[in-house]
Amino acid sequence: MTVRVAASPLARRLASERGLDLAEMKGSGPGGRVVAADLGRRVAATETGPFGTAHAIILRVTVPADAVAAHEVARDVSRRDLLEALIQDAAPPTRRPVQVIDLSSYGIESLDPPVPAGQDAALGVGESHDARVTLTLSVAPGAIGIEDAAAFLGRIAGFLGDPA
Repeated sequence: MTVRVAASPLARRLASERGLDLAEMKGSGPGGRVVAADLGRRVAATETGPFGTAHAIILRVTVPADAVAAHEVARDVSRRDLLEALIQDAAPPTRRPVQVIDLSSYGIESLDPPVPAGQDAALGVGESHDARVTLTLSVAPGAIGIEDAAAFLGRIAGFLGDPA
């Protein structure tokens, strides 16, 4: 015997498209009816991580620390400014600027940076360790493809391999 769940037509269509079972949801509409907003909350809850943000694609590359230092000296800029300039040189495939999160001054060797709300990607920069610096690119879901993100991070690493 199938129990019919009270739900709006839009909620039924959305549930069908996303493969969600309406019987597992508590409705917030009149008389406990499942409405589209209930599905939105359910999808957000299943697609988010422990900090309430959707899971990001995370890519990591390690580059020689002396290459970063050479670029800083050649361009006479801070590490953060250097990376922001390299990001622009590498032509990010994102709609919005890539956020640079540099925690090297706190002794953090590597980090998986959270993508700030309203951003497509974040580049995390760690402290030099064993003459290497780890750069980690986190990309918001759906912002860009993994191949484009990997190519972008590769271009940044390539620029650091050839200080100008």
